[in-house]
Amino acid sequence: MLSDRQYKILTVLHEQRGYITIEMIADHIHCSAKTVRNDIGEIKNYLNLIQVGKIFVKPNKGVFLEAELSEWEKISSCFLQNGSENEEAIKRGQEILYQLLKGKQLKLSIQKMEEQLYVGRNGVEKALARVEPWLTRHQIKLVRKRGVGTCVEGEEYRLRLAMWDLFLSTQQSNLRQEYGRFVVSVNQGPIAEISRREGYCSGYDWSVAECTIREIESNNGFCFGYEAFERLSFRIGLMVTRSRQGKSTDQLPKIEQLYCDGLESEIADQLAERLEKESQCKIPFCEREFLRIILETSEIQGFQNQEISNSFQNRYKHLHRFAAKLISFMGVILKCNFKSERILAENLFLYLRSAIAQLQYDIHVENPFEEQIIQKYPNIYVAAWSASMLFEEELSLNIGKNEVTFLTLFFGGAIERVFSHSRALIVCNYGIGISQILREKLKRNIPGLDIIGVASSQAIETIQASKCDFIISTVPLESPFAGKEVVKVDSFLLPQDEKAIQERMCMSKKYEMPKTIQKKALFTQKELFDPALIDIYPAAYDKGLILKNHSNRLVEMGYVQEGYAYSVLE
Repeated sequence: MLSDRQYKILTVLHEQRGYITIEMIADHIHCSAKTVRNDIGEIKNYLNLIQVGKIFVKPNKGVFLEAELSEWEKISSCFLQNGSENEEAIKRGQEILYQLLKGKQLKLSIQKMEEQLYVGRNGVEKALARVEPWLTRHQIKLVRKRGVGTCVEGEEYRLRLAMWDLFLSTQQSNLRQEYGRFVVSVNQGPIAEISRREGYCSGYDWSVAECTIREIESNNGFCFGYEAFERLSFRIGLMVTRSRQGKSTDQLPKIEQLYCDGLESEIADQLAERLEKESQCKIPFCEREFLRIILETSEIQGFQNQEISNSFQNRYKHLHRFAAKLISFMGVILKCNFKSERILAENLFLYLRSAIAQLQYDIHVENPFEEQIIQKYPNIYVAAWSASMLFEEELSLNIGKNEVTFLTLFFGGAIERVFSHSRALIVCNYGIGISQILREKLKRNIPGLDIIGVASSQAIETIQASKCDFIISTVPLESPFAGKEVVKVDSFLLPQDEKAIQERMCMSKKYEMPKTIQKKALFTQKELFDPALIDIYPAAYDKGLILKNHSNRLVEMGYVQEGYAYSVLE
C-alpha cells in the first residue's frame, strides 16, 4: 500500500513528460533526497505487485514514470480505496479511545462496541489492537476482562493529557491534504462529538476559561502562543468538569523544580480564584497543582513591553544563563557570532522555559514541521544534536528529535537574520552635511544595510580597523582600499548606485557565511566529532561488535572509565 508521500511522488512523476531529478522531487514534496530514493524503490515494488506502469531510473537524468491514462486511473483508484479504509480504521480507533477515556460507561462490551462502530467482532479487535500502543505511550493500561468488558486504568492526570492528544488528533485529521490542496472534512456521526470540545466537557461554558486566561495575560503583561492558549482552555475545562464528577488529580508527578521560582504557583492561584468565582466550584489544592503544571508547560509568546520581559527573565536567572550557554555552544559549533541576536536570546529563553517543563512532566508537544525544518537546515540540525549533551550535563534531561528540530528552527532563523545584514563604512571628503544626507538615504532605501560610521579617505587606519564588510565611497578609490572592497556612488545616491550596493551585499553575505551552515556544503565531521572515533561501514556489520570496539576506544582515549563497554552492551 502506498503512503501519502509516495502517492505525491507518483503524482509529480505523472505530471512530468520526461525525466525529473530526485532533488527536484524532494524540493517539490518538502522532504530529503534520501527519503525520495527510498520511496522510489518501494513504489517500483508496488507497481510490480499491481502490474501497472513502470518506473525508470537513470544516472544523471533522474526518474521517469511510464503509465497510460487507464493505468494511472487504476493507481489512483487503488490509493484512494486503501486510504479510505485506513481513514475509517483511524476513526474507529478514535471513537473507542473517546468512549474509554471519557468513562461514559465503566466497561465497554464487544457487543456494545460493535453497535457503536457498525462493524463486526473482527473490526472491533483490530481497533483495540490499534489503540493499545497509543494508550501505553500515555501510560494508560487497556484492561480486558472476559464476560465483563473493556476499560482503561491510569492516573487522572494522564487521562486528561490523553484526552487533549485525542482531541488534537481529530482536529488534524479533519484537515487532510488532497492533491496538494487542504480540504476540511466534515465529520458526521459519533466522530463529530470527539472533534468538539463540548464532547469532553458536557455543559461547560468555554467562555469562562477563555476570558479567565485573557484576564491573567492582561494582569501579568504577557500572552500565550495560540496552541498553548487552546491547550490551556481545554485542560481548564476538563479540570472543572471532572472535578465536579469527583475525578481529581490527587497523584501528580513529583519532580525537582529546575528553574521555577514560584511565579507559576502565583498565577495558578490567580486562575483558581477567578475560576471559583465564575464556575461557582471549589478548586482544591491538588487541582491548583494541576493548574501550575499546565502553566509551566504552556509557551509564552511575548510581553507587553521590554520592562515586563526583563522582569520576567530576572525571575529565571538560572534558565537565562543556560540559554546563554546554549547560544554560545552553538555559536562555536556553527562558527557564527550570536551575541547581537536579541531575538534569538528572547525566543530561545521562552521556548526552553516550557520545553524543559514538558520533558520533566513527560508531556509530548509535536512539531508538525520536523521534516521541512530538517530539509531546510540539514547542517544546523546535525549541530543541534550535539547540544543534547548540554541538556544531559546541566539538567539530566534527554532531548529527542522533536526538541532538536525546534532548536534547529531557532538557530536557523537567527543565522538568516545575522547574514541578512551587511555593515558598510561611508568614505566621504565633502563634509558632514553630504555624508549625513547619504547616510539617511542609504538607511531609508536599502534594508539590511547597517552604516557603522563615516570617515575621510585620509583616515586609512580608521578604515582598516573598522569591522565593515565593504566601503561606500563618494570619491574614486582603488578597490580594495585599506583591505576593504569599495562601491563608488554619487554623493546623492542614484538608482544604479543602490543596485551596485545590493549586489555587493549579496556577495559579502555569501563570502561571510561559514561553510558549516551553508545548505549545499557538506558538514565537516571534524567540526563536531573526534576524527579518530569516526568509522564508515559500507556493508552490513555486527552492531554489538561496533559498540564494543568504539566503547573500548573511548576508554583508551580517556573519554570514559573502565566498564563503560559492559554498560553499553547491557
